[in-house]
Amino acid sequence: MDRQEYREIISEIKNSYKNKDYERVIMFAQELPLKKIKENNVLEIVAAAYDQVGKTSLARNTLELAYRRMPNGKQTAYKMAMLSLKLDDIESAVRYYEEFCKIAPNDNQ
Repeated sequence: MDRQEYREIISEIKNSYKNKDYERVIMFAQELPLKKIKENNVLEIVAAAYDQVGKTSLARNTLELAYRRMPNGKQTAYKMAMLSLKLDDIESAVRYYEEFCKIAPNDNQ
């Protein structure tokens, strides 16, 4: 896959998400290995699309990749906590929420 094709797929992911076409977001995201997606915001979009269609564990796995790349991302930590709660993984939810509180002690998201 060349750069132009990569950019086109990323553009399709962003546009489809903007249009709330979550199935299309997932379809385009599956054309790329998640590890090749360089932008964390695109990983967050893909995770949100998975969550919207009820694939919460795939959403959390996708967001975990973004979190590992940028462990100081307060929104990513918060989203990880929320997804963990949806999956009834209380231990992980607490851990991510505590990370969120360390990163942004004055933020009451």
